[in-house]
Order: sequence, then C-alpha cells, then structure tokens
Amino acid sequence: MTSAVFDVAVICGGLHGLSAVLHLGRAGKRVIMLERAWVGRHASRACAR
Repeated sequence: MTSAVFDVAVICGGLHGLSAVLHLGRAGKRVIMLERAWVGRHASRACAR
C-alpha cells in the first residue's frame, strides 16, 4: 500500500491559502490543500465560518 506524505496541510483554498501553498511549494515543501468546494472561488473569510 502506498501512502502520500506531506510536510504541510493547508486548510481552505482562498487567497491566503493559495498564497501559502505557492510559497511553501517554492520553498521545497510537499503541500496538500484541503478545500470544501472550489479552490479560489470564495474569499478566505468564507472558510473561517
């Protein structure tokens, strides 16, 4: 069985989440983003509710 290993999990794909994933990825981290609906569709504040 193969399992994925990540360094960081980012919850919410709003503006701040996407920026975090971009910068962490550029820094060489293995990142996974968890989003309830569509990535980039809602503002970061909508995920905080």
